[in-house]
Amino acid sequence: MTTAQQLCDLARFPLNDGDKARYQDADLLGFLNSGLVILQRARPDLFLGKLGIPVTSLGLTDSLPTPANVDQAIADYVTARATTLDTEDAERTAQFFTLSAGGL
Repeated sequence: MTTAQQLCDLARFPLNDGDKARYQDADLLGFLNSGLVILQRARPDLFLGKLGIPVTSLGLTDSLPTPANVDQAIADYVTARATTLDTEDAERTAQFFTLSAGGL
């Protein structure tokens, strides 16, 4: 199962932040947790058997409560949210939001 840290690291790849200098783990984890809340409302079927897990409190070492086939879509959402911190690239942000939605 994918951990929150692994997913945050996956989101870092298109951000060119492999050395973790631009984005803090805590920020990416916050984006991940908020994205999972949205995803749970929109696609509860992805949480079958795990609906009681409070996704708003996942730590970096916790496993995601979703199937691995949506990891990239979730990572794209985290990437999109992170790019909102870089206001000069709104088009890139929109592209990652589109990628995320398309993967679900």
